[in-house]
Amino acid sequence: MEQRQNSQPQAAKETFLRLLQQSPNSVGAFEGLTLSSLALGQYREAEEWIERWQVVSGSSPYVLGLKARAQSALRNE
Repeated sequence: MEQRQNSQPQAAKETFLRLLQQSPNSVGAFEGLTLSSLALGQYREAEEWIERWQVVSGSSPYVLGLKARAQSALRNE
């Protein structure tokens, strides 16, 4: 079961990377990449996706909350 759970965020991440190649300003791709990176424990990468997401769509409470989550996880590493 654990292997399956670990492979889902990675598979999702790969899907969102393909989507981003097709549509470089896709807010959905940035959200998916952020969430999958967080799920994989890749907090610095999640923060980078959030920064790119903010360039495209600005900041919302949801985006800022995800950014705070990534930053908090980085501090706790």
